Amino acid sequence: IEQAELSFARGLTLIFGANGSGKTSLLEAIFVLGRGRSFRSRHNEALIQREKDHFRVHGQVTLGSAGAHALGVEAKGTGTIARIDARPATSLAELSQFFPVQVIEPGVHRLVEEGGHRRRRWLDWAVFHVEPQFMDTWLRYRRALKQRNAALRLSGGRTDGWDQELSTLGESMAQSRGNVIAELQPYWHQAVMALAGLPVELRYQRGWSQDASLAQALRASQPRDQARQL
Repeated sequence: IEQAELSFARGLTLIFGANGSGKTSLLEAIFVLGRGRSFRSRHNEALIQREKDHFRVHGQVTLGSAGAHALGVEAKGTGTIARIDARPATSLAELSQFFPVQVIEPGVHRLVEEGGHRRRRWLDWAVFHVEPQFMDTWLRYRRALKQRNAALRLSGGRTDGWDQELSTLGESMAQSRGNVIAELQPYWHQAVMALAGLPVELRYQRGWSQDASLAQALRASQPRDQARQL
């Protein structure tokens, strides 16, 4: 698809066509507008048309009373530039605050087969759809974690200055994750019973002991983290 302009009505939209007609490319462009990358590849080169040096996607989204917002993503080589209402986005993650998008594709089985990092990422996007402010908490947590890791790599580095920030944000994220899982319970049971008729359990288990706070867990792990510098 070299160039196209489409408008979508509210509600459900079904896209259909022959094999190779560009359906997945269209879905990919929609996903890029909300995430700044493809759901099939993290390499921009795989998205750019042959003999071209860039791709560009523009869209306008309406968010209830917040009105319309113009989004744009342009990728060239390994670089990606995102704009929101003509201003540069602070990060690609900021796109999702204006256009949250989720994809269910053939590789979804990796949620079960691969490690917990993929499930956490999926869960965090689900939380963001329910609690838009969660994105800010997540970004602050990631920055605090990087700063703590940097402090650990210093000779005799102490992390006390970052542990409080990390624990406060981490506890908040865990609470939000648990709330979303609790809200999913009736729909989860209904869907699995309809598909397989099996008794199932869905629960969220945070990454530290249920009998301690995250601050306590960080203090307990500090000697080990200093030895590993991680």
